[in-house]
Parts: sequence; structure tokens; C-alpha cells
Amino acid sequence: MMTKEAPTSMFDPDAVERLRQIAELMIPSSAQSPGASDPAILNRILSHLAGSYSLVQNALAALEAKSTERFGTGFCVLSEYQQRELCPNHLEPQFRAQFELFAASSYFSDARVMIELGMQARPPFPLGYELPETDWALLEPVRQRGSISRPVD
Repeated sequence: MMTKEAPTSMFDPDAVERLRQIAELMIPSSAQSPGASDPAILNRILSHLAGSYSLVQNALAALEAKSTERFGTGFCVLSEYQQRELCPNHLEPQFRAQFELFAASSYFSDARVMIELGMQARPPFPLGYELPETDWALLEPVRQRGSISRPVD
């Protein structure tokens, strides 16, 4: 099980707090499960984002500027409603795409979340996962379409 330690990263504490609040907006915590702002999950998000340090810093600076312009104060002190108003519309698209990817993958690979979803807290390989039997007739239109690749010589 993951420990509840404080996030550590190359980002300054203010940036970490902004990222934590964005993560909480994206996948909020509940009484039953952690959110994306959980320290263990946030640490994984931060480690993924470290490779895009300048993109993250620029996106957070732009978000902070928009927050100050619109509400007269920094992002971290806004109400959740105000933060939700800013985040989807004023996050830099490339940053938003990366953050969503890293937040979702970090969240759904957390052992506590996997157990809550009824999955075994383990990687899918080498054991794999049992899938329910399905109606293979659903693939018939694909089979009828024929090959879409060139034959190999």
C-alpha cells in the first residue's frame, strides 16, 4: 500500500500546491477513495511532469495571471467554483493534455483505487485479467471489410 508522504519534486512549493489543486479538481477525493491530489498519487504525477518542466511552469504562470486578472487574487486562494471556471478554459492545451494523461494513469494505477474498482492490485502482465465472454459476431463487419494492409512480399 502507498504511504501518505508529502510530495517531493523539482517544482517549488507554490507550483506543487497549484498542481495539487488542479489534480483535486480533476479527480476529487471521496470518503471511500483517494483523489488525484493524494500525496502518493500526486508524487507520481509530479515525476511524470518533471520531463516537461518549462511547459508546466509556463502553464502555471499563465493560469496564475488569468486568475489575478479575472478575480484579483492567485489561483490557490480561489473558491473551488472559481477554480473550476478557470481550469478547463484557461489551461494551456498541451499542458492540459499531459496533465490529464498523467493524472489519470497515476490515479488508476494506485493499488487502493484498483482494489476499490474490484481489481487485483498488480500489473496486468504476466497473469493477465479475465474478461467476460462476448458476442464475437460484433466483429463481423470488420471481417467483411477485408484486409486493409498491403501484403508482405
